[in-house]
Amino acid sequence: MADACLCFQVHLPARLISASSILGVDDLDFCDHAEDGAVFDRMAETCYLPASRLLGEAIEASSGRFRIALLIGGSVIRLMRRRRPDVLESFQQLVASGGVELLAAPWHHSLAFLHSNREFDRQVDLHLDAMEELFHVRPRVFHNTDLIYNDAIAAKAETMGFDGVMADICVDGTTNRLCRAPETARIKTLPRHGAFTAELEGNCMPESADFASRIARDEGDLVLVFPRYEALAGVDGSDGPKTRFWETLPSHADDAGLQWVTPSEAVDLYDAACGFPCNALVSCGDPLGGKTPWEGNARQYAALERIHGMEKRVHASRDPALIDSWAFLQAAHHFHWMSGTRRVAYENPYGDPAEGHARVMAALDRIEARLALYGL
Repeated sequence: MADACLCFQVHLPARLISASSILGVDDLDFCDHAEDGAVFDRMAETCYLPASRLLGEAIEASSGRFRIALLIGGSVIRLMRRRRPDVLESFQQLVASGGVELLAAPWHHSLAFLHSNREFDRQVDLHLDAMEELFHVRPRVFHNTDLIYNDAIAAKAETMGFDGVMADICVDGTTNRLCRAPETARIKTLPRHGAFTAELEGNCMPESADFASRIARDEGDLVLVFPRYEALAGVDGSDGPKTRFWETLPSHADDAGLQWVTPSEAVDLYDAACGFPCNALVSCGDPLGGKTPWEGNARQYAALERIHGMEKRVHASRDPALIDSWAFLQAAHHFHWMSGTRRVAYENPYGDPAEGHARVMAALDRIEARLALYGL
C-alpha cells in the first residue's frame, strides 16, 4: 500500500503593464498592480481564505493524521504583504497547525537555473529567507520552477543543503518510488503523479472515497499529488463537489487505511532507487522535455538571451530596485505567454504572444536606460 503526499503550489503569475506605459516608468516597477490586485482579491475570497480554513479544520479534526505541503511563491507573498495581510495571516495559522510543511523555490518563479548559477542561488536564498521570516521554518525539500529537473538540478539542490527535490518524472516506468540522481550522495527525488494531480485540477472532481481507495491500492511507496492551490477556488462555503471532496477526503482516507506523509517525511521514510539517470531536461511545462516551453521560438529565445546578457552589469549596479526588476523578468510565465502554442502553463492575459514579447522587451529597454545612467 502506498502512502499519500499532498502538496499545493500557491502561485499567481504577475502581469506587465503595456509597452507604452513601461516606457514612461521611472521607478522600474513594471507590474500591472491594478489587474494583479483584482485577481488576487478574487482568489483571496474564493480560494485562499476558505481553502486555508477548510484544510486547517481537516488537519485539526484528524488529530494531525491529515498533512499537506505548500509551496508559496514570491509573487503571492508580495501581494499578501502589500495588499492582504489577512491572507498572509491565514497561511501563517495554517502552517502553525503543525500539519503543513513548506517547500523552497526560486523567488520569482524564474528560469534562473537554465542560465545562471549565481542568480539561481540568490533567488532560492530570497525564498528561504522569506520562509524563515514569515513562517519560522527552513524548508528541506526543493521545488524548481515548473518542476524543471535533471541530474544537474538534483546535484545542485544537494549542494544547497536540501534533502529532497521534486520532479515530474517516472522511475522505471512508475510514479510511486523515490529515486536518486547519479553522483549524488543523499538527496532523494520525489516524482509527481501526473494522473492523480490532473484529477484534482480538473472541472469534475472525483468522489473522495474512490480517490482515497485508489491511492491506497497503489503498490508503490508514495503517491505524490501536487495540484495548484488555486484549483481549490470555490470551496467558499457552498455545498458543491469541491467542498464535499475536501471535507470528506480525510475521513475516507482513514477508512481506506491511507497514511498521509509530507515530502520531508517521505525522504526520511523511503529508500531511493539509486543511480536513476535523467540527463535531459524535464518539466511539467512540456511532456516532451527540453526548453521548448520557454525557448521554443525566436521571441522567447531573444528575450532570454537579452535578460541573461545583462546579468553582470545589473549586479554591478548594486541597485536593489534594478536587480529586482531584472530578476522579475525571468519569471517563467512571461515566456509561456510568448509561446503561441496551446501547451502553456497559464492562459495568456494579453491575448497575443507578440504583445507579451513587446512588454518584456520594453521593460528591458528601461533597464538598459537605467544601466546607462550608471555607465554600465
